[in-house]
Formats: sequence, structure tokens, C-alpha cells
Amino acid sequence: MKNHAPAAHENIAINDQLLETIVSAHYLVLQMRMLAAAEDFSGQAETELMADALSRWAQLAGSKWCEA
Repeated sequence: MKNHAPAAHENIAINDQLLETIVSAHYLVLQMRMLAAAEDFSGQAETELMADALSRWAQLAGSKWCEA
């Protein structure tokens, strides 16, 4: 059976990319929450829902990244 696991040097690149994605996700969550706080923005509830989901993903991914 063929091993589909990335090579060791690829793991480093994947970990770096994951960390960058996690940081970007947290920044996007902040931006989304600022947008949702605007009184004249009509998509407040939906934006807050998406921000919550993205925040949970970033926290989960970050905890897995720290274990590596």
C-alpha cells in the first residue's frame, strides 16, 4: 500500500501554512465582528454566526497545531 503521508519537509511547509491560515482566520473574525456591530448593517446575525464558526475552527486548528 502506498504511503500518502507528506514527507517531513512538506510537513514543515504545511504547518507554516496552517499557522498563517489560523492567524488570518482570527483577523477575519475580528473584522466580521466589527462589521456585525454596525447598526446599519443588515446581515448582523448571519455575520456573527459565521464569525463564531470560523473562530471555533481557528481555535480547534490552533490547538491541534500546538500539539504537533
